[in-house]
Amino acid sequence: MTYGIFGGTWPLVGVEFLLVGIALFVAILAPNSILRLLTPCEQFFCKAARRPWLALLLAAGAPLVLRGLILPLYPLPSPSVNDDYSNLLQASTFAAGRATNPTPPFWQHFESIFIFCTPTYNSQYQPGPGLFLAAGKILAGHPWWGVYGGMGLLFGTLCWALGQSIPWRWALLGSLLAAMQFGVFGYWMNSYSSGAVPGIGGALVFGGLVRTRQRREGWAAALIAIGLVFLAASRPFEAVLWGIGAVLFLAPAKLSFRTLVPGGLLLIAGAGALLWYNWRVTGNAFEPPYLHNLKLYGTPQPFFWQPPVRIASFRHAELRDIYLFQKHFYDQRTSFSGLLRGMARRLADAWLFFVGPVLLLPLLWIPALWKDKRVRVWLVVIVLFLIDHLTFHRWYPLHSAPEAILFCLILVECWRRLRLLQFHRKPVGLATTQLLLVCGCLSLLIPIAGRAVQPYLPPSAKGISVLWRPQFQTDTPRDQIIRELNNLGGKHLIFVHYRPDHSPHVEWVYNGADISGSRIIWSRQVNRASDQALAAYFHDHKPWILDADSDPPHLVPFDQVGPESSLADPRPDSKAPAL
Repeated sequence: MTYGIFGGTWPLVGVEFLLVGIALFVAILAPNSILRLLTPCEQFFCKAARRPWLALLLAAGAPLVLRGLILPLYPLPSPSVNDDYSNLLQASTFAAGRATNPTPPFWQHFESIFIFCTPTYNSQYQPGPGLFLAAGKILAGHPWWGVYGGMGLLFGTLCWALGQSIPWRWALLGSLLAAMQFGVFGYWMNSYSSGAVPGIGGALVFGGLVRTRQRREGWAAALIAIGLVFLAASRPFEAVLWGIGAVLFLAPAKLSFRTLVPGGLLLIAGAGALLWYNWRVTGNAFEPPYLHNLKLYGTPQPFFWQPPVRIASFRHAELRDIYLFQKHFYDQRTSFSGLLRGMARRLADAWLFFVGPVLLLPLLWIPALWKDKRVRVWLVVIVLFLIDHLTFHRWYPLHSAPEAILFCLILVECWRRLRLLQFHRKPVGLATTQLLLVCGCLSLLIPIAGRAVQPYLPPSAKGISVLWRPQFQTDTPRDQIIRELNNLGGKHLIFVHYRPDHSPHVEWVYNGADISGSRIIWSRQVNRASDQALAAYFHDHKPWILDADSDPPHLVPFDQVGPESSLADPRPDSKAPAL
């Protein structure tokens, strides 16, 4: 609800804190009145959760229905960050029936952030999220529907996994709380960098582990293997951590060989498929795409306990700048103050995404969980993930998707303990939890109602839109240029010109899998001779130069800009400073 990668969400955070403060005050003063008012709603969900299939349906369907209902107000999101475009390139590749693409002609013009052009043209990311996006494009005509369906599967899987460890009514509550906090308006559902695939993987591993240890069922062990494959196809290092956790959790159970065979076979098949994919993309079965990109461009930088990757020179300043950006955060490992700042930034971002004001109060009961043997083992597993995130140069919500199931478990266990709180023999805790759910629903309604009434607000009240505007954006300057070219008709070749102060986080040069067959081709400037040769190669495309950093960005016909013009010259680059 409160995490917006496109802008600050602190005004909404302030409103939520105010709502939570009012809720706590009312719960202390009149808990019994609150219970009489809200308990019937709680009983409805408890009754529904008596049927596990209905609980799963509610967990998966509720966020999808709500997100679908508000599509007129919040339409399909536009890709806007580099990761989105990289994932969409992969989706375009899979939707075309290929594992990867041949190196495009004049490939130096098409190099971009988080993709590579040699030995093949593809994304640096693992194939799992791209497969979901491709499914959305094939089945429903747009990649975002793959994100949409994946998020429904995520919350349904979270509910199933929790149901293996706790009563179903609490499993349903945990999945709905997660959907409320980071589902409907969360970054995962409203971008093309979804956490659905690794989140599903982590939930399958967790639920499979609990079921296998309790009942020693072969199909449950197979679910562990499927979850690990999902993780390896999206977050490989976290797959290793979950694998270590699985061994520690199952070792005392002394499972029979027959129980482990189905899972073992699925693991072998999944590993073989990923090794084949690596071979097709990078030419080396043991070099996944992200390691290949790291070797070429130095991104992403490794963990703090690994040596830095040093790149001497770059063909394009934007690739150099994103490398230096990541290298800057990697270098903080040598500074105590830098490490503290990085840790504070990670904690603030993680709190905004996973917790927010509404779920903060229950988490005060975390220390009490250590006494519970059922939960203690998962607290130990969480430490592995904390070490992982604290020793990587940056943290984004996607990085923690594999352990989302553990967050849900801890949240529900804390929630159950908060409900037992009494003040002067009054059920203050029970009333507080019910009112917190009301606060969560209100915080969802604020962006919905705000977007609905925004066109009718007087100019003096427009500032209130800060409460919902940063949640996610649906249009970008790139979209505006695309609309302008669509209105002109025909085919177009765009040479993107950046000014020296350009931010590498706002990249324009991204194309689909079939560059030659695209109606609009985005290209970098290399030099005048190479640019002219590329324009001649794509002679059926009208060439333009885009001044990307003007306000607003605008197009200039290629032949109207002479070689003496600074607009036509690429940014000087290309050596990174000595490191």
